[in-house]
Amino acid sequence: MNAERSTPLTIGIIGAGFSGAAMAASLHRLTHFPLDIILFEKTGYFGLGEAYSTPYPFHLLNARARDMSAFEDLPGHFVDWLNTSEDAQPHLDKTLPVGDQFVPRLLYGKYLNDLLHRVKTDRLQKTTLQLEPSEVIDILRTSDHALLKLND
Repeated sequence: MNAERSTPLTIGIIGAGFSGAAMAASLHRLTHFPLDIILFEKTGYFGLGEAYSTPYPFHLLNARARDMSAFEDLPGHFVDWLNTSEDAQPHLDKTLPVGDQFVPRLLYGKYLNDLLHRVKTDRLQKTTLQLEPSEVIDILRTSDHALLKLND
C-alpha cells in the first residue's frame, strides 16, 4: 500500500477476543498511513473473549508470562506490562522472575483491554479505533470493498 495515502483505509475486525484485539493493536503499531479500525464484538466485552473473561485469579494461563506477548517482535511486552501494572502486583510471586510465572487469565484480559485503550486514546498516530458492540451476521462483497451486515 502507498505510505502517502491521505484518505483513511477502513478495516472491520469481527471479534474482539485475543485475535481481534491483537490485530487492532498490531495494525496501529505497524501502519504508515491513516486507518479507521472498527472492532465488532457481539458480547460488548472488548479484549477478553471466553479465554480471558474469568474473574477468578486461580484460573491461570497455560503458558509462562514470557511467552504471552501480543507482539511477536516484542517478546517482553506482556512481562513489561505485568511489571508496571498496579493490577498485576498482588498476583505476582515476588520470589520468581515475572517471565517464569503462570499468571491469572484475568490479567491477560486486562492486558488486551489496555492494548485497545492505548490504540483508542493515541492521538499521535493516524489510527482511529471504534468499538462496536454488535454482531456481524453477513459480509456482502462488492467490486472494491466489503459491507458488514449487523444484526441490528
